[in-house]
Amino acid sequence: MIYISLPVHTQARVVAGQARNFAAFFPEARIVLHVSANARFSLPELETALRAAGCGNVVLNPARRATRWGGILQAHLANIG
Repeated sequence: MIYISLPVHTQARVVAGQARNFAAFFPEARIVLHVSANARFSLPELETALRAAGCGNVVLNPARRATRWGGILQAHLANIG
């Protein structure tokens, strides 16, 4: 299994679109999403968007750290652990 670490923060439907693209072009990959503590959407919004897009290739990391430009390393490390 190949895992992709993806920190996200902007729009739930954009995240769902990315997950759908990974599923289409890299079907063996599993995406681990780190939703930033300062995300512009809620977890229920994201779950709804992922379900509507038919994304079964996603794992939501329950840890939520704040991210900023040049400061996403902690998000990736949280996705690994």
